[in-house]
Amino acid sequence: MPAGLRIVSPTQLIQDEQQAAATAVAAEDAANQNSRLTTSLAGFVDGEFSRMVRHRDGANGWSERLVDALRVFNGQYDLQKLQEIKKFGGSEVYARLIATKCRGATSLLRDIYVNVDKPWALEPTPDPKLPDDVIADVANLVQVEAETMTLGRAYVEPNPEMAEIYKADQAPRQSLKSFTANAKQIDKDDAARRERVRALVDTGKLRAAEDFRLAAMVFQHGNEPRDYLFAHTLALIALEKGDRSASWIAAASLDRYLHSIDRQQIFGLQFQPDGASRAPLDGELVSDALRKQLGVPTLAEQQAQMQQVAGK
Repeated sequence: MPAGLRIVSPTQLIQDEQQAAATAVAAEDAANQNSRLTTSLAGFVDGEFSRMVRHRDGANGWSERLVDALRVFNGQYDLQKLQEIKKFGGSEVYARLIATKCRGATSLLRDIYVNVDKPWALEPTPDPKLPDDVIADVANLVQVEAETMTLGRAYVEPNPEMAEIYKADQAPRQSLKSFTANAKQIDKDDAARRERVRALVDTGKLRAAEDFRLAAMVFQHGNEPRDYLFAHTLALIALEKGDRSASWIAAASLDRYLHSIDRQQIFGLQFQPDGASRAPLDGELVSDALRKQLGVPTLAEQQAQMQQVAGK
């Protein structure tokens, strides 16, 4: 399209000229500002560089320090020190201790970084010795979680209060002498713990398999047949929820229930108070093969345990 003649009013022409002048002034100011910034930055860098050079070449600078270090390594006095020594007739021999130390350090570093046979080694921290009860608890937890996953069940967090009740139940039973001396108080505390566990069961506060296994252990320390039968029931629930380790308390609670109603036990897990003899047993109903399936000691293993107790 051919260019044409642009016609504007005088007012528009004045505005265009003013806009062009303002643009030119702004461009000039920006150029001057950039020039000033460049000049300032260059001056700062040059000043800092000069200061570093003066520091390097000054009396306390790095150049002088490096020269002094090299002179010491080579066993040479500087001229001023040498003149002072000559004034009082001192020895000009330089004891090259620094050179000896440097050679020793060099040799050590060479052995560490260059030698094929390393003079050092990294060894893992030895595994700590864990108590048997801790190892058993870990094994039970892993087993429960593995079986829970196998059965497609969601993991249920155990009730911490139930764990504390179980610890309190086991604490006075670590020493036979202490247990005998405090039997009355322990019996009273056992009753209070069973009452609390029963409340947790009835209100649905126990949901994990471990909860029911520990609750069965608490009721195993009851004082009447109903307690032992309830312990057996709790153990069965723990088994149904996937806790295979609850098989022992399931068998032990049934034996204790049978013994409490003057019947022969069938697994052999109930001993006389002295621990050196067994309560009456029907040794024909359950074989050792079935005992092994439940994780219960065989009759021979039980006999060895009684002999060990009797020998103490």
